[in-house]
Amino acid sequence: MADEVHFCQNYLLIKPEQASCFDLLRLLCSKTLENCDFLRTPVEAEAVRFRRRWIVFISLLVQKVLLWLKKPLAAVGDAVELLLNYPAANGGCLRLLFNLLTGRLVRPDKSSAGFTSAIGYTDKRWNLTRSIRNHGNNNASLAIMASKLSYENESFVRNIVTHHWQMEFVEFYDFWNDLSGSVDTVAPF
Repeated sequence: MADEVHFCQNYLLIKPEQASCFDLLRLLCSKTLENCDFLRTPVEAEAVRFRRRWIVFISLLVQKVLLWLKKPLAAVGDAVELLLNYPAANGGCLRLLFNLLTGRLVRPDKSSAGFTSAIGYTDKRWNLTRSIRNHGNNNASLAIMASKLSYENESFVRNIVTHHWQMEFVEFYDFWNDLSGSVDTVAPF
């Protein structure tokens, strides 16, 4: 822990991917949180009450379950998102049915300007009103529209910004997250 940067004096960092089932049981039975590779804390962890260990145990258990469900839930989400885009890719629901019956079904392309995320299907308003476009006192409204747009793919964003908003599309940035060790945030400018 000496090489870690301390961001405050009291914290508890739990790394569920490093904890085994045995570690979970040991957490409940032991009166100390020391020598746990999956926990980081600068506070002396001797004689921790059972109630606090129980809270850490439940938190760790829930995180382990969520990590276990991560891939299946992502697959379900991708399937639902793909199913939502089939009517648009085939020209509407009736055309989708016709294409399905005739064997000409068009599979949606996730990188196309017509592919909308599940978030995009919850609110399909993409056009800016005149008051937002003039950048009066409605910068918050523009920020809300841009935040909603950040869940979409680059082609979709480029299309909305240039054709619907009539603004210049500058770049689509990917941001690195040190904690997760991956690129998990994007932002269009």
